[in-house]
Amino acid sequence: MYMFRLTWSLMEFVYTIAMKIPSHKPKIGVSACLLGENVRYDGGHFRDKWVSNHLAPHVDFHPVCPEMMMGLGSPREILRVIVDNDSGETSLIETKSKIDHTQSINEASKKILSSMPELDGFILARKSPSCGVITAKHYNSKTGYADGKGAGLFAAQVLDSNFNFPTIDSGLLFETEYKDLFVKQVYAHFELRKLVAKTSEIQRFHSEYKYLLMEHHPALVKELGKLASKSDDEEKQKQDYMKSFMETIKNHRPTKKKRVNVYQHLLGYFKKDLSAKEKENLLEKMEAYRQHKISYQTLLEVMDFLIDGHLDDRAKVYLKHQKLFKPYPEDLSPYKF
Repeated sequence: MYMFRLTWSLMEFVYTIAMKIPSHKPKIGVSACLLGENVRYDGGHFRDKWVSNHLAPHVDFHPVCPEMMMGLGSPREILRVIVDNDSGETSLIETKSKIDHTQSINEASKKILSSMPELDGFILARKSPSCGVITAKHYNSKTGYADGKGAGLFAAQVLDSNFNFPTIDSGLLFETEYKDLFVKQVYAHFELRKLVAKTSEIQRFHSEYKYLLMEHHPALVKELGKLASKSDDEEKQKQDYMKSFMETIKNHRPTKKKRVNVYQHLLGYFKKDLSAKEKENLLEKMEAYRQHKISYQTLLEVMDFLIDGHLDDRAKVYLKHQKLFKPYPEDLSPYKF
């Protein structure tokens, strides 16, 4: 156990130094076990191949392990989230000794979050009593049985802190759409975070994200446009816009209906450029998407190809700059794996 504590302390020191080095990549907090660190209760890890192999080259990771921060070491006794049957309050209890670690993990969580740099996202280990976002088992204080799932105690503090950045349970990364949405949100937050607090820059950002926003909530595109308009306090304007933008793309998921609406808007740019047969073909592609015969990614690739063939038109150049088509580095696309 001493060796694992020493290793964790060394890793903490290395990443603390790394945090101070200027970087041009998104910063993501991550459960250390997902990177292959042996910090789990059984002395092992929970390495996620996509996180470690594919995402890692594109971001700066800032690993955390609340239990190690608490000094519990690895291996350690199994912990459980116990939910008080009357108050609904959660506690972190050792299964055999019944030692209550609630205060300790709350203090460790505050220490971790206060020491973090400005993050663009958080990936937390599934099923963990500390880090699980939606998959931590919750045990009934009276029956002793697991009768539900929810957030672990560290994850709950991350969520309660109301950060603008997205937080995801690693269990959701097995689903391509959740992975895609998370990476989009991370890169949007990263671009907003580094954005100069000038109205012109906020308006440029809003213009580039117009159709991506429409996927999430068409009605809020205009509201965000108003926030991006002239302001006497540009720093406050940036913060207000950032908060509203991230709330929009985090709280309102794209639907097939909203995506078809976006596709129809994009087709409107080509009504004078296409033959009747070409229009028919593109509408057939849209119908194929409706019927689950092709993916939305395929639909966007068709549209992107169409735009490339009309870049002599300024309106099409505007479309080419839309983040809808390239919201993050192309080789990071989860649809490729």
